[in-house]
Amino acid sequence: MTRSYSNWFVRARLKTRQLLLLAAMEEEGNVRRAADVLGMTQPAASRLLKELEDMLEVSLFDRTPHGMHATLYGEVMIRHARMVLSNLSHAHDEISALRAGLAGQVRIGVIAAAAATMVPRAIASVKERYPQLQIWAEVETSDVMLPRLAEGELGHHDRPRVGAAKPVQDRSPLRTARRRTAVRGGASRPSSRK
Repeated sequence: MTRSYSNWFVRARLKTRQLLLLAAMEEEGNVRRAADVLGMTQPAASRLLKELEDMLEVSLFDRTPHGMHATLYGEVMIRHARMVLSNLSHAHDEISALRAGLAGQVRIGVIAAAAATMVPRAIASVKERYPQLQIWAEVETSDVMLPRLAEGELGHHDRPRVGAAKPVQDRSPLRTARRRTAVRGGASRPSSRK
């Protein structure tokens, strides 16, 4: 299914380098210094700026003997360029945290006896080390939880398995608590496994 994009920036093929250039232009005050900061030539930076102004059909900067100053249109575009760049930076940080196992989701099954005592302490301990981790606890009877645990519906970390990163819960108190507690007939007893 082909998706039709109506956003001007998709049709115009807005480049991230153009957004970076806008932010650098505001800070540096001229094309040459902005180009140096971005590691490009001054003609390449001028070309990117002209392409962007042509796309928008407005002048983004007033050129003066003392440098370049953003027009009203330029100020609007610079503000939005900074927001886009910031969002892209946040997306990268979030993906890095997911890959490293510092963020994501863990679903655990909890029987009533553990829900009131052991689990809240374990969750607090895990959240202290991994504040971005979302933990979902489902309280049920052991006859419901054990089959779900065996099928892998609970106690797993919902994130892509990338590289050598290990799931967060492998060494967490939640995983340890689950391994050390065998539930038989609704009663919780320590297990011989560690």
